[in-house]
Amino acid sequence: MAAPTHNTIELEGRGPRSELVANAAITPGQLCEVMSTGKVRKHATAGGFHERLIAQEDSLQGNGITDNYAAAAKVQLVSAEPGQAMYMLLKDGENATTDEFLESAGDGDLRVYIAGTRVGRAMDAVDLSDSSGADPATRRIRVRIV
Repeated sequence: MAAPTHNTIELEGRGPRSELVANAAITPGQLCEVMSTGKVRKHATAGGFHERLIAQEDSLQGNGITDNYAAAAKVQLVSAEPGQAMYMLLKDGENATTDEFLESAGDGDLRVYIAGTRVGRAMDAVDLSDSSGADPATRRIRVRIV
């Protein structure tokens, strides 16, 4: 079953905002991290520590959640606060049930928690166990940040 469809990343609550230059393409809803160069990239360590930094849609330019940021573009980011609901991306091949913990998959997407640093809890049941290269719209999942 797919998550309900939304047209924004930040669903409930409002965290602090920032804007950084992307080192490569980033999809709104992906978990990000700041590099030593000051640029932002997709969170690159599966299960690793993170700062709950999530790429927002670039609504200031009229772009939605399906419009990726290109390398060298300024990325709108939110530092998600515990308790906020965010519309993120589940990695292909994952099967998340409601209230299951999620962590970084090491590519900006989320996976079912194994033993790393938790990002949040799944608010929806999303089964991508039979998917491969699925359209990001089918990989969206509401996540309650922890």
